[in-house]
Amino acid sequence: MSPKVTICIPAYNREDYIRDALNCALAQTFADFEVVVTDNNSSDRTVAVVKEYAARDNRIHIYEFDKNVGAVGNFNRCIQHAKGTYIKFLMSDDLMSPDCLEKMVQAMEANPNVSLVAGIQEDRTFDGTLVRSNTVCVKTEVVSGFELAKKLLLRMCNDIGAPTAVMMRRQLCAEGFKPQYFYSNDLEMWLRMLLKGDFYFIHEPLTTVRLHGGTMTSAYSKTLLHLADQLRLRDEYRQFMQTQGMTEQEWTSWVDERIIATVDYMLLEEKLNIDEVRTFASKVASIVGPDYYEELIRTFATLVFYAFERVHVLNIDARWNRGQVSNLEKVIDGMQSTFSWKMTEPIRKLREKTKSPN
Repeated sequence: MSPKVTICIPAYNREDYIRDALNCALAQTFADFEVVVTDNNSSDRTVAVVKEYAARDNRIHIYEFDKNVGAVGNFNRCIQHAKGTYIKFLMSDDLMSPDCLEKMVQAMEANPNVSLVAGIQEDRTFDGTLVRSNTVCVKTEVVSGFELAKKLLLRMCNDIGAPTAVMMRRQLCAEGFKPQYFYSNDLEMWLRMLLKGDFYFIHEPLTTVRLHGGTMTSAYSKTLLHLADQLRLRDEYRQFMQTQGMTEQEWTSWVDERIIATVDYMLLEEKLNIDEVRTFASKVASIVGPDYYEELIRTFATLVFYAFERVHVLNIDARWNRGQVSNLEKVIDGMQSTFSWKMTEPIRKLREKTKSPN
């Protein structure tokens, strides 16, 4: 008989933390679950640790792979091996409260129209210091999926939380996370779930995301790849936003203006330069995985051009005169000789062609 819940734990070189995740799973007050651990070709003792637990509890299953497919690919391996009615992700260095499964399953069972459940996600350091609490609603309630999807898209922000924070119906998320997204895979998945049903929020801290130097948030920010995700979201959810009362022009302008504001901030305030972008891009490549490396490079090249081209649309001369972008002229002068500039020549030509009068 299939379990009610599959706790999905994608893992890669987590021997120092995965015991905590497994202990959280085994401490649940709701016992009808299996634990699926997919190891992304770890080089440490992660697999050995999981096997120790599996030998003591037959609800734990470990799947080993000899190819690293990137983080998102490993998430999807978990879903593919899951047998539960509900999917509950638990990142290998995160935690959840003992009653997390119990309360989320209750919400799902009592509300068959709900496709996605989440509680308050607490972000803490490894010494337990609370950094922030992620709360998408101010009370426990059911929220219209369409209504929340529109809100998230207008903010271009994942207010729901990381994969650890949610529970999904397996039959609705079988397609898996989309690896074409570099930073917003979870947000895009939540949007798909919200277009299939409503959202149930439990106003209690049920999950903990532990923050450490291994997180990739800063790297994605430095590569501007989160902006590539926003462009993709803009195009994929164009029709949905039209059903929510926005014209195509209004929606496109809304997203583009947010991108311009972000680029403006990164260049003017963070003093982002090409060398910095290149350095962080190489780090992100190890997360994306080899199957999507070429797409990452193409997207990176496009974004470098897009960012510097769009920032000139702003009133940059005034800032230049105030001495706020002393590093920008040097960067742009050197950009024409870069690989990224050469790769985006077709894009520039197409832009010029579309700007020309018929």
